[in-house]
Amino acid sequence: MGSLRKKSFTKPLPQSAELFTKKGEQFARWQDQNGQKRTAPVTVGRNGDQRIVFRSATYTAKYRDAAGSVKEVSTKCRDKQAAAAVLAELEREADRERAGIVTSKESASLVSSSRPLSDHLDSYTSARKAKGLAERHVRETRELIEKVCRECGFNTLASVQRHKVEEWLAVLAESGTGARRRNIYLEAIRAFLRWCVAGNRLLTDPLKDIARADQDADVRFERRALMDVELQNLLNAARLRPLAEFGRETVQLPPDKSKRSCWMYAPLTLGNISRAAERAKEKLADKALFIEEKLLLGWERSLIYKTLALTGLRRGELAAVEIRNVFLDESQPYIKLDRRSEKNREGNTIPLRVDLADDLRMWIHDKAMKVEETSRNAPSVNFEVEAAQIRRSDHTATAPAARLPGKEKLFAVPERRAMLRIIDRDYAVAGIEKVDDRGRKVDIHSLRHSFATWIGESGISPKAAQKLMRHSDVNLTMRYTHGRPEAETKALDALPAAELNSERQMHNAATGTGSLAPMLSPESVHGSLKSRSVSLSDNLHDSPGRSHGRHPATKKAENCGTSAAFGSDDEVHPARFELATSGFVNRRSIQLNYGCEALRL
Repeated sequence: MGSLRKKSFTKPLPQSAELFTKKGEQFARWQDQNGQKRTAPVTVGRNGDQRIVFRSATYTAKYRDAAGSVKEVSTKCRDKQAAAAVLAELEREADRERAGIVTSKESASLVSSSRPLSDHLDSYTSARKAKGLAERHVRETRELIEKVCRECGFNTLASVQRHKVEEWLAVLAESGTGARRRNIYLEAIRAFLRWCVAGNRLLTDPLKDIARADQDADVRFERRALMDVELQNLLNAARLRPLAEFGRETVQLPPDKSKRSCWMYAPLTLGNISRAAERAKEKLADKALFIEEKLLLGWERSLIYKTLALTGLRRGELAAVEIRNVFLDESQPYIKLDRRSEKNREGNTIPLRVDLADDLRMWIHDKAMKVEETSRNAPSVNFEVEAAQIRRSDHTATAPAARLPGKEKLFAVPERRAMLRIIDRDYAVAGIEKVDDRGRKVDIHSLRHSFATWIGESGISPKAAQKLMRHSDVNLTMRYTHGRPEAETKALDALPAAELNSERQMHNAATGTGSLAPMLSPESVHGSLKSRSVSLSDNLHDSPGRSHGRHPATKKAENCGTSAAFGSDDEVHPARFELATSGFVNRRSIQLNYGCEALRL
């Protein structure tokens, strides 16, 4: 038989407490923080100190579970009758489990589902931190779950209902929230409920059958890749802008009565940024240390952009790279990522191009010299000269070894929001529109898209591109690869020349006549097919300004076998004509076989 009681606990005796005795028992009287007078019994603690005794406001139930163990569960009830009802329910569930009517998993889930949702969220957050996930990711995920539960009115796991979440998502859609954002909310609470099911806190996931929104049909933010010249302009703007900001010219605006001043600083562009940097040097001639600091900052920003564009690293991954992770003296320089800082937690190696490795080597050297000169309180080095040496055409020379601790960060990468503001200003100076005429945008992550596009245009296999991008699915790599008209034209030009060398085609090429249509007419089908050959349009090979290899008359036959071989004596004959396609009386298809022997109809 179970029992109910209000548990007692003790607290240290307040310093301002007044002790008195009543009916042989010692009490303490004091004034709390709210100015109210409080009275409580006094007892002696384990260490001999006097402590005040409090009783819990709610009842605790004590009973035996199905295994015979004594359990104490808080009923969270102040009323004894209500607490007795909770105790009876607990004993009933223990009897049902003992009789085999319900399983221990079901019994545990019933107890857990009635606990406050915040308790489960605390355990979920602790489990994700123990798993090694980033603190910011854990915090933001909890905020998403709390928002869903708060706006849907969920206080316990038992109160989570599917229709309420669906109605809330529908309200978000009507208010203009994008499909991707709605899916983020849904996946966050789904992951939490799956964790509850795996830990026997919940029997089933009530939200598992909610369909995800179609993100492809509701694209709100489409990125694009940078062109080669745009990347170079971005690097130049980032290198000079920190110093050029102090050398901008003032220009006069048309008179405006609503404003007291008609003067403003001229915006920086690629055309005036060099002159602005020179004016800044003249204005700040007496502040050599400040000039060097701005030059070093510009060099760091441009090198950050270059590293992101030529490695495909994410901003957070590059921010976590330390000098000990950079291996520049190997035959193939590379960066070794930490598992904790990489998104997929694999600890991949990122190969570096030779010019980028030289830039990083000189940057580490400059940074080490800066630290050494600062510690000695000596005149700083001229970083502008060092940066100019890096941008030489010959990258074979190497810089002296750095004297920096291995755990020093490679770059001081700004925080995410600050980085977005900085690169937006650099884009503006570089003349790169934030949103193009097709609605595509550029931001810091566009450098990763550019990397994927460039390696895709280089001709490597999709599998190799997937490995360089460190994706688990090649389809995701293809989403990062953006097609460009000039690349598509180049790919078409690289296709092999499909030349049909026949006497009729050579005659048409020489006379400038001939067409495919007459050869496919019904008369030609019933005519002497063996003496004729199918010719393509005469502008396939001899169009102005375009060449597809040797002239058909001079191309020699090679690989005369099962593969295609084109010689001056070979003819191409139709293998057979299929029946007219259903619904199209005059449409027929032809299958050609390019063997060396003439084929029969």
